[in-house]
Amino acid sequence: MSLKKECRCGNIIDYSAKYCEECESKVKQNKRDSNRYYDNNIRNKESAAVYQSIQWDYLTTQCKVRFKGLDIYSYYMLDKIEYGSICHHIEEITINKDRKYDLENLIYLSSSNHNMIHGMYKQDYKGTMSMLFKLVERWKAEIRI
Repeated sequence: MSLKKECRCGNIIDYSAKYCEECESKVKQNKRDSNRYYDNNIRNKESAAVYQSIQWDYLTTQCKVRFKGLDIYSYYMLDKIEYGSICHHIEEITINKDRKYDLENLIYLSSSNHNMIHGMYKQDYKGTMSMLFKLVERWKAEIRI
C-alpha cells in the first residue's frame, strides 16, 4: 500500500504526485495561458520568439541537467537546497542578443530567486551579473563539468 495525500480539489492521489490528472491539466492550461498573455502583452516580440523556439526548449533542458535541477543561487548564497524552475539569462538578451542561445549565459533558478535577481539587476546590473557568472564557474569547478 503506497502513501496517499489529498489533492487541492479533494481527490486522493499518490503521495509522489503533485496533482490529480484533472488538476494537472488545469494547472498546465493556466500556465500556458499565463505565458501566452505575457508573451503577447508584456514581453517584446523578439524575446517572445526566443522563448517559444525549439532551440530554447532544448537549451532549457540542457541547463536543467547541467545544474541537476538545483537553484544554484540558493545553493551557494542561501545555503539551501532548492529546486529550480526557470532557466535564466545572466546577461539579458535585450542587452546582448548574441548570447540568447549560449548555455554559458544560463543559470537555473527558482521563481522567487529569479524575481529577486531581476530586482538586484535594477540596483547593480554588472555586479549581479558578475556574481551569477562566478556561481556558475564555481559549480562547474566543483562538479567538474
